[in-house]
Amino acid sequence: MKTIVILLATLLLFGCTSGEDGLKMLDEAGYTDISLTGYNALACSEDDYYHIGFTATNPRGKRVKGTVCSGFAFKNASINLDPE
Repeated sequence: MKTIVILLATLLLFGCTSGEDGLKMLDEAGYTDISLTGYNALACSEDDYYHIGFTATNPRGKRVKGTVCSGFAFKNASINLDPE
């Protein structure tokens, strides 16, 4: 039983950031020159299971910073931009 709990906890921790999903979402939204900056715990809601920070050029050509957030199953991913 202890092994199962440790395995589940490990899977949840490693699921907190999803670089591939974040890159895909940003690319589909028209962002270019994307650089992932890592886990950003305070930028998303408590319902989100991954919070991946980034810097990129937005579709209008402006350099921006933000976080891609997403939750389990029925919650879509969102792009949250940092205030300027």
